[in-house]
Amino acid sequence: MKEFDKFLRTFFSVQLTFFFVSVALVLILTGGDVSFLASFIVGYSIMFVDYFLLIKFSRQVPEKVFLGKKTGSQFWKRFFIIALLLLLVAQFTSVDFFAIILAVAIATSGVAVSAVKFRKEWEGCRSTEA
Repeated sequence: MKEFDKFLRTFFSVQLTFFFVSVALVLILTGGDVSFLASFIVGYSIMFVDYFLLIKFSRQVPEKVFLGKKTGSQFWKRFFIIALLLLLVAQFTSVDFFAIILAVAIATSGVAVSAVKFRKEWEGCRSTEA
């Protein structure tokens, strides 16, 4: 779990950096359009809910495997929660779905950057141990 906790620190630092940089760029490129920015923040918030559910599941996997229980991916559970959130947001607010899609794309690229960055850190630590 130490490695997972180290990855989470890397993950959250990259995600926060991506979030603040992208919010600044959205403000600059849209001329301060508050509606677009609000939709962008809604999209990022929905991604953080998904990441929270994924992290919660990932922390339970080692214990379940040790106990011999079936883990499953819980993909459908996460999918339905996110779909329900998007449906509720779409029903009761006027959101810009391009902003939400942009936020999802940026958050997902943050996951990729986190994985690459953590792998380089992890390989660097392993080479110094040998």
